[in-house]
Amino acid sequence: MMQREVQDHLSELQAMCRVATNPALRDQLAEVDAEQDIFVRFTQALPRHDCLVTIKESVLELFKLYHHSHGMFQLDYQKLNRAFETLMDNTDAYFHAKEEDRDLAAKRENLRKIEGLIPFLEQAAHLASDDHMDAYPTFSRQLSAQISERRAPWNHIAEDLLRAKVQAEAEISTRL
Repeated sequence: MMQREVQDHLSELQAMCRVATNPALRDQLAEVDAEQDIFVRFTQALPRHDCLVTIKESVLELFKLYHHSHGMFQLDYQKLNRAFETLMDNTDAYFHAKEEDRDLAAKRENLRKIEGLIPFLEQAAHLASDDHMDAYPTFSRQLSAQISERRAPWNHIAEDLLRAKVQAEAEISTRL
């Protein structure tokens, strides 16, 4: 049903393109109502109405836009149909590829997190070994400030780092 609806819309768009096409370039099998033939009507009106000359280029651009839009929609529709045919022919391969895509995306995300975590751990180790860090509360404040640094390479995992810090502090503060 949806396929029929899309085909109907494409047919309507094609009909609009037909009436916006130079008659010499039209498909000869396609009939165009003289009342609706905007290309012919516009070209006939141009010599009679001087004011139309100023909008001639804009109107021709709109005609080109009709044709371009129809062509792009038609290509997209054909690609969609081919994709559906492939899916219907081999659903197992499609879903296997989809699952592989999900796995790869998850692995990329984990790698990105690790890439942010490494420089953070290096900075945190440097902070922990600083002689001025004589008390845990001072270290905790400094670490929070470091995590929240705006342009840090770990900025994309800052929320996870803060959550882990809060959980670790809760764990430490409740030990007997």
